[in-house]
Amino acid sequence: MSEDLSNNHASSETTSVDAWATIKFLQPSKNYPGQKGNFIRTTRYTWWSFLPLSLLENYRSYTNIYFIIVLIICALPLSPVNYLFTLCPMLVVLAISMIRAGIEDLMKYVQDRRRNNAPVKIYSFGEWVDSISADIRAGDVILVENEQSCPVDMLYLTSSNVNQSANFSMAELNGEATVQTIYPHPHFKGKQFPQAITHRQYEVDVPEPDRDLYKFNAKLKSETDIWPISINNILLRGTSLKYTDWAIGVALRTGHDCKIMMNQRHPPAKMTQFDKDNNTMVLCVFIFKMITVFIISGCCCYFEMHNDFNLLDTVMPSAFKSFWEAFLQYFVLFSYLIPLSLNCTIEICRLFLMFIISYDKYIVEEDRGKSKPHNSSMLGNLGLVTHVLTDKTGTLTENVMQLKEFTDSNGTFTTAEFIKSYEKDAFYSERSLEMLRALALCNTVIVYESKGTLEYNSESPDESAFVKFASEAGVALIQHDQESITLDELGKKVVYKVHAVLPFNSTRKRMSIIVQREGDSNAIIYTKGADNVIYQRAASTKYNNEVNEFSAEGLRTLVFSSRILEDEEIEKFVEEYKEAAASLDNREQKLDSVATSIEKNLNIIGVTGVEDRLQPCVPEAILWLRHAGIKCWVLTGDKLETAIEIGKTSSVILPGADTLILSSSREEETLKSAKCYRDNFDNFKDPVLCLTENATTLLIEKEPEDIIYLCKKVKSVIFCRSTPFMKARIVRLVKSFKGSLTLAIGDGANDVGMIQESHVGVGISGLEGNQAAMTSDFAIPRFRHLIRLIAVHGHWAFDRFAWTAMIMIYKNIVFSFSMLWMAIDTMGSPSSFYDSFFMSCFNLLFTMIPPFIYGWIEQDLPEAQLVRYPQLHRTLPNPMTPPLIAYFCGLGVYQSIIVYYVIRLTMPSSNFTENGFFSYFGVVLIVSVMVSSWLRYWCWVTFLANFGTLFVAILVIMLYGAFMEPEIMSCVLVDMTNPRTYLMMILVMILGLIPPIFLEFCVEHFGMRLNRLLRERRYIDIDGPIDFAEAMKQESEFEEMTSISAAIP
Repeated sequence: MSEDLSNNHASSETTSVDAWATIKFLQPSKNYPGQKGNFIRTTRYTWWSFLPLSLLENYRSYTNIYFIIVLIICALPLSPVNYLFTLCPMLVVLAISMIRAGIEDLMKYVQDRRRNNAPVKIYSFGEWVDSISADIRAGDVILVENEQSCPVDMLYLTSSNVNQSANFSMAELNGEATVQTIYPHPHFKGKQFPQAITHRQYEVDVPEPDRDLYKFNAKLKSETDIWPISINNILLRGTSLKYTDWAIGVALRTGHDCKIMMNQRHPPAKMTQFDKDNNTMVLCVFIFKMITVFIISGCCCYFEMHNDFNLLDTVMPSAFKSFWEAFLQYFVLFSYLIPLSLNCTIEICRLFLMFIISYDKYIVEEDRGKSKPHNSSMLGNLGLVTHVLTDKTGTLTENVMQLKEFTDSNGTFTTAEFIKSYEKDAFYSERSLEMLRALALCNTVIVYESKGTLEYNSESPDESAFVKFASEAGVALIQHDQESITLDELGKKVVYKVHAVLPFNSTRKRMSIIVQREGDSNAIIYTKGADNVIYQRAASTKYNNEVNEFSAEGLRTLVFSSRILEDEEIEKFVEEYKEAAASLDNREQKLDSVATSIEKNLNIIGVTGVEDRLQPCVPEAILWLRHAGIKCWVLTGDKLETAIEIGKTSSVILPGADTLILSSSREEETLKSAKCYRDNFDNFKDPVLCLTENATTLLIEKEPEDIIYLCKKVKSVIFCRSTPFMKARIVRLVKSFKGSLTLAIGDGANDVGMIQESHVGVGISGLEGNQAAMTSDFAIPRFRHLIRLIAVHGHWAFDRFAWTAMIMIYKNIVFSFSMLWMAIDTMGSPSSFYDSFFMSCFNLLFTMIPPFIYGWIEQDLPEAQLVRYPQLHRTLPNPMTPPLIAYFCGLGVYQSIIVYYVIRLTMPSSNFTENGFFSYFGVVLIVSVMVSSWLRYWCWVTFLANFGTLFVAILVIMLYGAFMEPEIMSCVLVDMTNPRTYLMMILVMILGLIPPIFLEFCVEHFGMRLNRLLRERRYIDIDGPIDFAEAMKQESEFEEMTSISAAIP
C-alpha cells in the first residue's frame, strides 16, 4: 500500500497553465527560450565593461567631476598652468581607484571560474563524458558524485543506493547542514539508468523560471502518458550529495535560470554615506570657491579699468574680456582648494584599514577562520548603521537542536534525568514507551551507519534530536526507508510498514506518518505539530500548562498525538490520496485536503521542549544593538511559533515584552489588526512585530500605512516563512525609510539577495557553504563579531575618513587664500608668490603624512570603551555637514589672513620672494600644529609623523636653497639669524592658533557630549579585556551611562 501512495500514476489530465518550454531528455533544444548553457557570472564587470563602468562609478564623486572641469580650463590658452600637471595626477588617482575595484571584482571572478570549471560527467552517445559545469545544457543527463555540489536544478532519476534514494544537504543554500532524502519519481522506480531514458523518449513541460525555492510544478510526458512533477522530485543547484556515491538527474534549469541564481541580483555599485557627505563637502567648497573667484576677478577687472596709466587705455581689453581672463586664471590657481589627492588618500586609508580588520585578533574563530573584508568602501557605513536585518539559522543559531524536557502520561521529565534513570533500570522506559515510539517513528530521519555506530540526520534538526534521545532511552531507530521502519524497542526488533508520510509545510504546520506494526491488524497515525494546530484536531486537550511552561523557558514546543485507524478508513484514504497525487491541477491543495480528512480525533501522547542552541553571545549582541539604537529585524524561513521562541531566547523579544502578531491569511483582517495595534501602541511594553508570509507579502507589495508605522516604531520585527526574494524586498523597504542605513547579515545562498541589496552586507563564514560570505562586503566567523565590526572598526573608520577629508580641504584653504591676499596687494594680478617647487611639495611632502596618520591610527576613544558602551554608536559629530564645513572654511581663511598679513606687516621692506617663503613656511607650521591639536590618540608614530614633518620641511628647504635656488638660501641664512624673524613666527602661531584652539576647547568642554565625558572619566581599564558580553551584564554601571546618554540633547 505504501508504494501505491507514493506513486503518481499516469493521467491524461492536462494542466490549465501552458508550458513555458519543453525540455527533451538527451536532446538539448536550440529553440529553448531560457539560458542554454550553465555559465554563471556574479562579477560586476566584464573585460569590456570594466573601463566604462568603473569610470562611471568614479565620476559619481563630485571631486572627479570638478577636476575634469579644471582640466578643460587648464587646456585653454589663458591658463597659467599646463594641463599636464592636472591630467597626470588625475589619471594616477583614477587608476588607483579602478585597480582597487578591479581587485575586489577579480576575487569574485576567481570563484565564478572555479564553479564554471567544476568537473561533471555528462551522458552522451552511450557513455559518460568528463566535462565542466559551464557546458551543461537543459536536457543533459548528468552524474553528481558524493560531496559534490549539484551544478543545476535537475530532475532526480536514481542513485547508487539500493533503494534508489539519495541523501543531500542544502548547507550551500540556507546554511542548514542537516541531511535530507530524495526518492526518484514513481515512474522511474526500479528502472536502470541511463538505459531507461534511451529506450523511450521523455520530455518535461516546465514553467517560466521563478525564485520560489519551495515550489516546482511541471509535467513529465512520454508518448500519451503524463505525470506530475513537484519540488520533491528536484535537486536544486547548490545542494550537495551526502552518504551517496553518485546520483543521476536531468538538467531542467541551468545557469542564471536556477532558482538560487534567480534569488540573486547583479552586484550593485553601492554608494556609501561618506561618499554622499564628501560630495556635499566638495559642493560647499566649490560654491565657496566660485564666490571667491568671482569677487577677486571683479576686483582685478576693476583695478584694470580704473588705472592711472592713460597710455594703457588703448591696449586694455574690454571689461568682460578682462573679467573672463581673470576668472579662468583664478579658477585654476584656486583649484588647490579641492585637492586632487583627496580621493586617493581616502582609498589608501581604506585599504590600510581593510588590512587591520583582516588581522584583528578579536574577530577570529578557530574552526571558522578570521574576518575577510571584501569592500573597503563600506567601512565608514558600519559606524552609521540604523537597522540590522539578520537571518536566523546558522547566523543567530548553531542549528543544533537538543531535547531538554518532555511530558507524557507519567509526568514531566528532563531528558538528562530520564536517561540516568534508564541507565539504572532498563525497564524504566516502559512507562513512556508510547511517547518514545512516537519520537522514533514520526519523522523523516536518515539512518547512516558509520564505523559501527548509527548516525541520524534529518531535514529538521529537532527530529534528529528526538530520535537520538529515544535511542538513548532504549527505543532505537535502526532502519528507515520509504516502505518500512525498524525499531529496537527495549532490546526487541520491531518492523513497521509505512503506509504514508504526510509532510510538514507552511500551510499544514504539522507532520504525520501512518504505520502498521508487523503482525498487527490495525494501522496507527502519529501526528506532531504546534499546540494550537494539534489541539484543533484532538479529541481532548492535554498538557496545556506544560506547553506554556516550556515556552516560558524559551523552548520550542511540539505536541505529539496518535490514533488507531480502521481498515475501511485506511482503504478510503489510500484511494483519495492516490487520486490527489495523480492530479496535475492544484495537486498540493488536494493532497492537503486528503491529509486533513484523516488527521482528526487524535489522542494526545505528550509534549516536547526543544532548545535550538544559539551561537555564543548572541543575546548579549542583540542587547548591545538595542542599546546602540540599532533596530534588529529577523528574517527567517521558520514557522511563526519557532521564530517567536528564537526571538525570546536571543533577546529580540525581551522578557515581558508584547508580541504584535499579523498572521491572518486575509488582507482585511491583517489591516484591521494593524490598525488596532497602531491605535493602542502606547499601551504596549517593548513591542515586537511578527509577520507571517501573507502579511509580509502585503507589506512589501502594498506598503500599508499602519504596518509601515508599526515597523518604524517597534525596536524589532520578525518575519516568518521569508523567501530569499522577500528578504531582498524587505531590505529595500527599510532602505526607503528616511535616515536609515541597513546592514544585512546571513550565512546561506538564500541570504545573498538581501546582502547585496543592503547598504552593508555581512556574511557568516560557516562550516559549510560560503556563497553569502563571498558576495558580502565583510565576512566574519560568527554573529557576535558583528559588534566589534560596528563598535570599533565602523566607529573609527567613520571618524577617520570624515576628518581626513576635512583636513585635506582645510589645509588647502589656508594655502590657497594666502595667495588671494597677495593678489589683492598686487591689484588683482593672478599669479603665485610661492616658489613652484614649494607649491608641488605642499601636498606631496610637507603636509602629506598628517592626514594619512589621522586616517590610519586616530582613535577618539579606546576600543574597550567603544565595545563597552553601545550608547556611543552614531554620536560622533560629522565634520562634513554644512555648518562645520563653513567653520573650517572660515578657519582656513582666518589663518591665511594671519599668516600673510602678519608677515607682510612685520617685514615691510622684504621682497616678493622673502614674503612668499615665510608665508609658505608659516602655512606649513600652522597647518601641522592645528592638525596635531585635533588628534586625540598620541603615540610615538603620531608624534614622529607630525613633528617629523616640520623637520623634513626645514631640511628640504635648506637643500633646495643650497643646490637649486640661491635666493631661498639667502632668506634662510640672513633672515633666520634675525631675532625679529622668530618673534614674527611666534606671533603668527599665537594669533593663528590660540583663538581657534581656545574656541574649540570651549565648545568641547562646555557642550555635553558622551564622547567627551568618557574621555574625561575612565570607567574601565583600557588595557583590560575587551568583552561586550560582560559589559551587558554589569547593569548598574550600564544603566548609569544609559541615563547620562539620555540626558544629553
